[in-house]
Amino acid sequence: MRIVDVEPQLLQDLIAEMQVTDTKQKNGLTVKVGLHPTLGRVVVVSGPDGHGMMVEME
Repeated sequence: MRIVDVEPQLLQDLIAEMQVTDTKQKNGLTVKVGLHPTLGRVVVVSGPDGHGMMVEME
């Protein structure tokens, strides 16, 4: 498992490419969980400014 900081444009590309299975919002943060075609299971966390991070689950 690894955590990677992600710029806003790459974050949007990741979300567009993945099959989102669940989404949750709280305190200005958005968490999306899903399957990416090449990365497998991922968790994407984004803030109100568009920046965020991705957790790649092995």
